Amino acid sequence: MGLMKLTQNNYDHDKQIGYPFEQEFKGKKIKLAYGESMVMDESEAEEFLGTMNAVIRDADGQFDPRSFKKFKKEKVETKQAEAPKAGEHICQACAYEGTSSKDIEEHIKLNHLDQIEDPEVAEALRNKKAKLK
Repeated sequence: MGLMKLTQNNYDHDKQIGYPFEQEFKGKKIKLAYGESMVMDESEAEEFLGTMNAVIRDADGQFDPRSFKKFKKEKVETKQAEAPKAGEHICQACAYEGTSSKDIEEHIKLNHLDQIEDPEVAEALRNKKAKLK
């Protein structure tokens, strides 16, 4: 699961007033002004949104909008950590990691020429090594 951003959205359009929100959730007091946001784990955010406050009524018996729980939900994009790329130029004999194909070829010539089983390849590399000297 991911993260969820909850934005407090309790606004009375008739009175043009945004009300603050206050509730205790899992032993913590959550207090947000109108328009403030908080970020929670997605499952915890769903649980939070599912809990209810006691509804308050005004003098006329109407529901007091200050007791409403209104939040706008948005998923928060999190970047996944990229797995390290396996090296492209790795010596199979000793796991040396070269920076290029030329680098790994030089490493093999210097350290593993005697281990190459194909005699034609070994001879070709010996000839290249001799030309470099």
